[in-house]
Amino acid sequence: MVINSVIVNNEYGLAANHNSSINVYNSILYSNSTDGGAGYTDENSSITVQYSNVEGGFDGDSNINSAPLFTDAEDGDFTLQSTSPCIDAGTADIDGDGNEDISNYFGTAPDMGAYEFYIAITGLQYTIENASVNLEWDSIENFQYYKLERSTDSIFITGVETNYLQYNNYTDNDLEFNTEYFYRVSAYVNGFWTDYSNVVSVMLENVNIAGANDIPTVYKVHQNHPNPFNPVTTLRYELPQDAMVNITIYDMMGRQVKSLVNGSQTAGYRTIQWNAANDRNEPVSAGLYLYTIEAGKFRQTKKMVLLK
Repeated sequence: MVINSVIVNNEYGLAANHNSSINVYNSILYSNSTDGGAGYTDENSSITVQYSNVEGGFDGDSNINSAPLFTDAEDGDFTLQSTSPCIDAGTADIDGDGNEDISNYFGTAPDMGAYEFYIAITGLQYTIENASVNLEWDSIENFQYYKLERSTDSIFITGVETNYLQYNNYTDNDLEFNTEYFYRVSAYVNGFWTDYSNVVSVMLENVNIAGANDIPTVYKVHQNHPNPFNPVTTLRYELPQDAMVNITIYDMMGRQVKSLVNGSQTAGYRTIQWNAANDRNEPVSAGLYLYTIEAGKFRQTKKMVLLK
């Protein structure tokens, strides 16, 4: 069985002899020097090709004969360009029993070749202005419209609300305080949906700071804002009593990146900013970071994402 393979630039694509049988699915056989296509068989052997792109053509179900449009075949990049005829041209039902044998694919059907083509929206981030959340993300070419999903469920199973948009930004005014919302974006391009963007979470919180002597009743750490961010984000936390406070940022390997606070602080509502620099004041790379706040016996860790 030859499934989801790329066979190019050989003398023969495949050779079947000595009473052998080769079955080919979802593959690309191109630019092979003898016949360009599937290959050689002797009188007692066979090659069966289905749902594949074979130069010169080959009898079988749903085969095509078209330039595969690799990204950069000369340098060994056999991923597909967005206009490749091999996208969504394969089959998930290899044995023809009506059930999918391949489930890990993007689009309406598996692609021909070794690499599944997909596009994902990037750069989703937000800012908060009064009681509104402003969202924006990186634009992509040739899109028809975007799909922005909002849910109170982090895996978007229940309570999903959808907006279809013509621009790569959106302002959400319909939010309740002290409720965590999750957002993600996809786009419709050339007849298929892209993969979803990163997920961002947003919560509008009521913080009572009306009185000059108002003191929090419990320790609390708020999610940094904005998140994701570039290049500066703000961390808010609440101290119900005077305490030694330590706020440290770590990378995902557990290595200390930045010590933001290390000293005694009085009770109250506090904020501190991080400018995406390490303890040597050098810019850090984009990625996922952890920030840990320790105050007395209280300790809490949250995640934040730096984009560049």
